[in-house]
Amino acid sequence: MNVLAVKNKLLRVILFLSIIIFVFLIVILVFNYVVVPLKPKNAYFIPPSSRIARTEIELAKFQPIYLLSFKKDGGYYYKCVYRDSNGSIKFVDVFLGGFLQGEYYEMAYLKVEDEGKKIESEGYSRIFNFGEQIGVEYFTSSNLGNLSPESFEEFVCKKNINVCLIINFIKSQDGELIYQKFSESQGNYAVKIVPALRIYRL
Repeated sequence: MNVLAVKNKLLRVILFLSIIIFVFLIVILVFNYVVVPLKPKNAYFIPPSSRIARTEIELAKFQPIYLLSFKKDGGYYYKCVYRDSNGSIKFVDVFLGGFLQGEYYEMAYLKVEDEGKKIESEGYSRIFNFGEQIGVEYFTSSNLGNLSPESFEEFVCKKNINVCLIINFIKSQDGELIYQKFSESQGNYAVKIVPALRIYRL
């Protein structure tokens, strides 16, 4: 193989690598500024607007970007992405139902406008499209406040067993205020999993 052939082959390799790098950079730019915009149509975080009566358990909402659905250890999840209050991109797994830490949860409810229905495990992956912003309702703490565990079980858990399971999951985390910090810091204090009470189509 002569020197000219070697040079041509090297140029082709360099050109091929340059195209790959260029495409990769374009993909990153599109993801950073189109898929996960700095100023989305709906804010990524909304201050808590309600709480369970006689408790310190606030019901908060955040609105990440849906990427994909997946199943892990018998649990159903949405992989989502959002920007925190500093504009940094962060990923989070939204837990919908199934098994989590050995406990079985009923599937979360999907709310569209004024109508709500339980998400079905068979079709959970076909509800949202890649890049669609969704609403996720979650609890910020496990503090029962002035409500006794017995009353909480009687008046709250019997109506929706997922409420008790989510509260118990929050208690099991290292520092049970992690979801309160997640809410108050608008995602600066990151969490890996958010157990959803309800999912909204925005």
